Amino acid sequence: MLSVDNKAEATTLVLLTAWADFESLTAWKESETFTSLKNFTSMGSDNSYYDEIYKPIF
Repeated sequence: MLSVDNKAEATTLVLLTAWADFESLTAWKESETFTSLKNFTSMGSDNSYYDEIYKPIF
């Protein structure tokens, strides 16, 4: 997890993960470990959420 080094955005956190395959990502998102992060995965006045899935090109 990364924090943004900008006083105007001091509360911004970035979580970057990499998974071997989509099934592994899905399993993590359904696990007990991910439960504590679920409140960050919805949009709200105090929360901005974005995710992207990239696939290898070869």
